[in-house]
Amino acid sequence: MANNLYHLIQHIIDSDLPICTNNLYIKTNIDTWKNSVAWELHDDFFRKIKIWPEHWRTQPDHPDTLYPWGKGNWSFWEYSSHGTIKGINGNVLISKINPQR
Repeated sequence: MANNLYHLIQHIIDSDLPICTNNLYIKTNIDTWKNSVAWELHDDFFRKIKIWPEHWRTQPDHPDTLYPWGKGNWSFWEYSSHGTIKGINGNVLISKINPQR
């Protein structure tokens, strides 16, 4: 999975699309990233892309540390699937912005 993700992101960066690494985020479930992506194969490359982890908790504080980014280096964090918004029936996802990033 790490090789496929690396090649996909590299293809996007190399394309004519008006996108650069500042505009790219890897959005992933924390368990999937830790257990299914051999990120070590491209750790320097992935570190350059911002991370948006999904890690649902009842007490929002911070997501688990994800490597290769390290502690506190997330841009957004999806921490719940039980948000509410007036005019929308049912639950909505809730994310936080990291003020240090």
